[in-house]
Amino acid sequence: KLFETLYKIFYNINRKYSLNLQLIPYFISGLPDCDIAEMKFLTKKMEMLNIKPEQVQLFTPTPMTLASVMYYTEMDPYTLKKIYIAKDKNERDRQHQIFFWYKK
Repeated sequence: KLFETLYKIFYNINRKYSLNLQLIPYFISGLPDCDIAEMKFLTKKMEMLNIKPEQVQLFTPTPMTLASVMYYTEMDPYTLKKIYIAKDKNERDRQHQIFFWYKK
């Protein structure tokens, strides 16, 4: 929701002052606790805002990060509830490719 608000404000300022500035969001696919349904929801939002990413980072667990703890334990560290983790290569690839909805 916050990004949508920022994007709309940015777009309106660009239009109002005849600017040609770009807002380039940083997307990461395959994050812990994200599944295909959430990726599809995000894709619909991107289509609605006419965002066509050229690059998307595939989540890679790195030391000393909360996301890595979630990835390896498959738990939310705050609630200790089990969470979904896309560890299968095909699932991770599907989540990644979904960001490029506008390419055939």
